[in-house]
Amino acid sequence: MRLIPEPAKAYYFRTVFGDDAYDYFPVHYARNTARALRRLARAAGLRVEKTEAVSSFFPYYFVFSPLLFRLGTLYDYAITWLVWTDCRGNWLVVMVKEQA
Repeated sequence: MRLIPEPAKAYYFRTVFGDDAYDYFPVHYARNTARALRRLARAAGLRVEKTEAVSSFFPYYFVFSPLLFRLGTLYDYAITWLVWTDCRGNWLVVMVKEQA
């Protein structure tokens, strides 16, 4: 489910960061689980060797609002403490090509 349409996100990033300062890429949130990454790797002929959810503790996307920034930081701490790795936004993924 998309809460904010892609054109609105693109407009926001262009307005806040400028055309040359920021490259905006659409995000596909349903793909940031370890299971989904393995499925995508298989489809590409790869094997997932390692997945690790990375904690940033810095919700840079909320720097425009002190309240949202604090809530984002709290969220990151909470999902780390609760070990909800599938809720992470940053992943380190090592994939290797399957031998034919």
